[in-house]
Amino acid sequence: MSFLFVSKTHSRGALNRPVLALAVSVLTLSIAAAVFAQGSKTSIQSGQSNAQRLDVMRSKLEAMRRSLDSAIAAMNAQDTGAKKNPDDPRERLRGLDKEVGSVLSEVNDLHSKEDKSEKYDSSKLDTLEESVAELNPRVSRPRIVYGSYEGSTQGQS
Repeated sequence: MSFLFVSKTHSRGALNRPVLALAVSVLTLSIAAAVFAQGSKTSIQSGQSNAQRLDVMRSKLEAMRRSLDSAIAAMNAQDTGAKKNPDDPRERLRGLDKEVGSVLSEVNDLHSKEDKSEKYDSSKLDTLEESVAELNPRVSRPRIVYGSYEGSTQGQS
């Protein structure tokens, strides 16, 4: 009796076709879901550990700070004694230097928490990476053109 039942269920793959079709569709949907989930990530993942990501950000920010300090020092000192003009190129560079210092301070805070194995919100790393990426062109763009300052705050290309 059991022989008869087994032979009828496997006759010419009639039962296997729907099962095979279902298996293929499940496999296709799972692969598509995995690809879609990876593509919709907003974080800037590079496969590095959090400590390595913080080290890279710290290095970039310190380089920006050195660049800004050099640019400020290279400009002629204008000691007029008058009220500081916010359009003065040195003041704009100092403002950028303060922004870089602020982000660097946040990176250092997170780095110390990482070193001490304290808990922190790891999404803060993504936010800081975006801040560093946004600051980088603003710091590297300012330049002196014919004695006047052309910077990113003026909206020129």
